[in-house]
Parts: sequence; structure tokens; C-alpha cells
Amino acid sequence: MSPPTNARAKRSGFVELMNVAKEGPEFVSVAVGTSRAYIKANEDIVRRVVRAYADGVQLFKTNKGAALRMIQRQLKVTDPEIQEDTYSQFRDYLEYPPYVSRKGMEAVLAEVADKEPGAKNAKAEDFLDMRFVAELDKKGAGK
Repeated sequence: MSPPTNARAKRSGFVELMNVAKEGPEFVSVAVGTSRAYIKANEDIVRRVVRAYADGVQLFKTNKGAALRMIQRQLKVTDPEIQEDTYSQFRDYLEYPPYVSRKGMEAVLAEVADKEPGAKNAKAEDFLDMRFVAELDKKGAGK
């Protein structure tokens, strides 16, 4: 998300988690999250946010021109070589459909546990709710 969108998302109850690692899909590269209470009270909004995110990922992965324009406009990257490199790296890390793997979330929790002792007892399932992504996947969204 771009910074203004990120701020609006946070005010609405969403947070963005971003951590890109060389391990690719085995590590969470990008995830959008919120509380279970917010999900319960706002399922339609959550469904629309997940759909918009998934559509954005699909566009990024399938339309290089649009992706490069987004990198230039939203990330303010003007150097064409850096734009290409950014596109190339993120194209490989962004998952579509945008599931977050259990293994990836376990890796995030393990990393966070160094600074947050409570994370040592947390389970990946405590943070994952993939039903909205599964709905899109079942409907064949973006295909």
C-alpha cells in the first residue's frame, strides 16, 4: 500500500505487514491484517479489501507496464533500472491467490519472538483467516 492508503487502512482497522525475504513464499512477503472483532463486525468491508488487494496483485503480476507505472508513481522510483529490479523481485514474491502460508506465519512469529516474548507461545492459526482469499480462489477471481 502507498503511505496515504496505508494511513486510511489503519484508521479503518487494518494493518499492513510487510517483510520480504529471499526465501520467497516460505516467508510472508506481504500480508494485510486486522482484528477478528473487526472482521466479525465488517465482513463485507474485509471481503472488498481482500478482493481489491488480490486484484492489485493479479494486475501487478500480469501487466508489467501497469506494474512499472505503479512503481514509478506510488513508490516514487524514477530510475528505470531500479523500477525493473523492483518489479522483478516483487513479481516473484507476491502470491496469487494471496494466501499466507502457515509456514510463512510461523517464520514471522519466530522472528518477532526475539523482541516480543508473548510470540513464543503464539500459533500461526491464531493470526490466519484465509476464508476471504479462499472465496476468491473458489470463484476463480482474476482468471
